[in-house]
Amino acid sequence: MAANVSDAGRFSRGAFPFLADFLRGYLHQDYRIEHGTVIAATKRFVAASSPTERFEVAGDLRRFLLLTHPLPFADVKLQLQSLGAAWTPRSRLDLERILGHLSEGQASQEPPPDPIR
Repeated sequence: MAANVSDAGRFSRGAFPFLADFLRGYLHQDYRIEHGTVIAATKRFVAASSPTERFEVAGDLRRFLLLTHPLPFADVKLQLQSLGAAWTPRSRLDLERILGHLSEGQASQEPPPDPIR
């Protein structure tokens, strides 16, 4: 089942704002030059971001994986590109690996508390 016009809003930047920011900021057209690999880019994001930011991106990616599960993988790749990714995953496993790196160290699915300022 191919993605159709009604899927456009479901997979828009507005529907996945944190994932879109991550893709545009770290998996853009120069990610190989800047980071070498997708995993290195993801680890750089993990090192540079707060626990809350990692939680938000991981949540968007989990939801993206859930919503795209019934789609052919070619459509999943197109949806990632529409969100700003220049990287093309080979399989869902590649996306799950990114999720694993984003989720490392998060013992629960609850967002970490924001520090008191």
